[in-house]
Amino acid sequence: MTSLCPPDEAVEQVQGDQRALLVFLDADGEDCVRNGLLVVRDDPKVGGLEFPWGPKPFGEVVAGPLIRSSGQVSDGSALEGSFVGVYFSAHWCPPCRSLSRVLVESYRTVKEAGQKFEIVFVSADRSEESFTQYFSEMPWVAVPYADESRRSRLNRLYGIQGIPTLILLDTEGKVITRQGRVEVLNDLECRAFPWHPRPVLELNESNAVQLNEGPCLVLFVDAEEEGS
Repeated sequence: MTSLCPPDEAVEQVQGDQRALLVFLDADGEDCVRNGLLVVRDDPKVGGLEFPWGPKPFGEVVAGPLIRSSGQVSDGSALEGSFVGVYFSAHWCPPCRSLSRVLVESYRTVKEAGQKFEIVFVSADRSEESFTQYFSEMPWVAVPYADESRRSRLNRLYGIQGIPTLILLDTEGKVITRQGRVEVLNDLECRAFPWHPRPVLELNESNAVQLNEGPCLVLFVDAEEEGS
């Protein structure tokens, strides 16, 4: 299975004080936010402006300027009514660069087919210079590199643990699949776009990661004997 690169924020958490854990519960005693330390740290006003820090809709989290490599600027409202891919990636990560080359062709294929589709690049690059170089190869929009708070909130919203990660959203901003990377690589002609989950899959190296997404039933079937 192709490896993932840990985003720098995840590395920072691992290297931090493992004794410090802050979990917020909702009124019913259910987990509301597990990474409470990051949530409090990134609150615009540490006094609790965004309390109670529960999950927010994608449209609210992404709200703000979005840029293109050409310099054109739009905002989150331009995504309304479109399927959206939220792409967490970085130039320093070799699997990311490999996926980006394929994703550019997939993006163009879907757009040429007349589908309303946009990708939002959420960078994990280590410098603005690296971000600019990498983003110059992309035909879609991005959260500005300087907007670290919004990039961090998008990472938290989807619990990003490794890159590249491509989250596919429907026209209402709800998650279709967290395995956009697998879908893109296994459907180069984009015939199954927007890649709604299928009830039955043939298990292989590329899609085995989906076993971690929720309850699964794995059926082992003996290969048919030749001539039977």
